[in-house]
Amino acid sequence: MKNTLRYWPLLALIGLFAVPAKATHLMGGELTAKHIGAYDYQVTLTTYRDTLGIPMQSTAFFDVLDTAGATLLTSSAPYTVGSGTLLPLFPYGVEKYVFVDTITVPGPGAYSIGWSNCCRNGAIINADDPLSESMYLTTDLTVYDTASAVNSTPEFLNDPVVFMPVNLPWSYNPLPFDSDGDSLAWHIGVPLDSWGDSIDGYYDPLGDTLDPFTIDPVTGTITWTPIMEGNWVASIVVEEFRGGQRIGSIVRDMQMIVVDSDDSLARFANLETLETNSEGYFYADLRVGQEYTLSLIGEDPDAADNLNMDASGEPFILDNSPAEFSYAPTGVGNSIEGSFVWTPAEEHRRDEDYITVFRLDDGLFATDLAILFRVGDATGLFNNPVPELGATLFPNPASGPVVVRLDLDAADQVAIRVYGMDGRMTLDYGTRNLGAGTHDLVLPAQTTGQHYVVVEGRNGRRVLPLFSQE
Repeated sequence: MKNTLRYWPLLALIGLFAVPAKATHLMGGELTAKHIGAYDYQVTLTTYRDTLGIPMQSTAFFDVLDTAGATLLTSSAPYTVGSGTLLPLFPYGVEKYVFVDTITVPGPGAYSIGWSNCCRNGAIINADDPLSESMYLTTDLTVYDTASAVNSTPEFLNDPVVFMPVNLPWSYNPLPFDSDGDSLAWHIGVPLDSWGDSIDGYYDPLGDTLDPFTIDPVTGTITWTPIMEGNWVASIVVEEFRGGQRIGSIVRDMQMIVVDSDDSLARFANLETLETNSEGYFYADLRVGQEYTLSLIGEDPDAADNLNMDASGEPFILDNSPAEFSYAPTGVGNSIEGSFVWTPAEEHRRDEDYITVFRLDDGLFATDLAILFRVGDATGLFNNPVPELGATLFPNPASGPVVVRLDLDAADQVAIRVYGMDGRMTLDYGTRNLGAGTHDLVLPAQTTGQHYVVVEGRNGRRVLPLFSQE
């Protein structure tokens, strides 16, 4: 009975934000394109519907544009069998719908694919007039000569989390992933109303000054302590790079409902047993052919809460020797133990980390934990599992321009981007073809505060914190 009673004020709060039914059904989504042969691509639209609103549209229409903005083709698809299922584990009704179609592009080149539908939820706080705004989702795609290379857009491995408490820390990882192994970078973007047009009056969800709405540049984890109840909208942009060149992007639009609650949040209870690398991220070194087991304890002081733990990431979708995850009650209080087991094979050896996300929920709220796994030799250790590129910053802290010094053992194509603490890109320095040796590149002064300088080349990647004083 306890769980039922504590939900009713939350649902009553949601009712206070109700608006005419025509606008309450769209809560988010994303659009991806997967190469399936020649110049054929499978386009997948995933949308999330508020069950208090009107029914989901039965057919989705996709527009494909070239770099000049000309519409090359329009296609349509009904939602797939199995669409309309509820997102599990949350008391508020959110349905997931998937639309899939196959398109054929004319040949190699750059394309944009878009979908739009009206309207956004009028209860959204961080927009001027959301009831009059459409939801627009888009993806950019580079198509290569299929005789030499193929490319699919990135995707998200984790569904959105739409329910969270006010004045308490929240963490969520959409888990961006690229099946081609291309490099990814992500940031907080602005939700769109139409092709290239931002919704009017948008501002990032309000958060505590010590914990604003931000996305981590290495793990992709979004952290936030919301300070106001209500409906908020945000956009997560993931960019794809190959050889230092931007070749694509995807966007996830997501609506979040912040409520007041006396629920005691579940938490991971044994994080002090995990190792951290020099950047402060949880990590573990794994050896080819050796079984690795990780135990995670989740606990909740509310005895009646139903705890669940799940895991997602690339290790679980490998063709050979995938990872396994399970959990069970510990028998001590209201706690569970999750077990991650993986015996990596030889083909899993690489310098890049396998970002894996563990989710703990209590049937009301959830929290995500990202851990970096590195697979290497049976002997030897990685001192730093973040891929190394010879890069340093000076001066740091900086009161003006800052120098990025690159020490390259071999010629490389290096891209440099600067992000603020909110995850938003503040500078795209572009891509440079550089020879072996030392190179000093001067970046302009950044606004006061902490930033991240992401240096990425064919031979590695480095994330450097930058503290600016003006």
